[in-house]
Amino acid sequence: MGEIAINQTVFRAVLSQADSTRSTLEGIKPVKITLQQPPDLKSMREQLEIVGKLQNTLKLYSALLDADLRKLEQLGNEMVQQDDHIGQSFHRLEN
Repeated sequence: MGEIAINQTVFRAVLSQADSTRSTLEGIKPVKITLQQPPDLKSMREQLEIVGKLQNTLKLYSALLDADLRKLEQLGNEMVQQDDHIGQSFHRLEN
């Protein structure tokens, strides 16, 4: 009979890589703007508002991604436990 199992090493490596990517997103700093000409204040206000919204969106995305990664990690751990439980049950049936 074949074995159904989760490869914990690969699973944790993928989660770690995704978490590292999420951390990189948090480290993104806004670009400093230098002006060559007198600025159009209305346009600058609009652009700053858009940049602020983008920063808030990135923070929200990072938080949601973090929550998803924690949930995936928990599900992976539960799968491993369930796999062990099923394996033990089959082992008892075979003996």
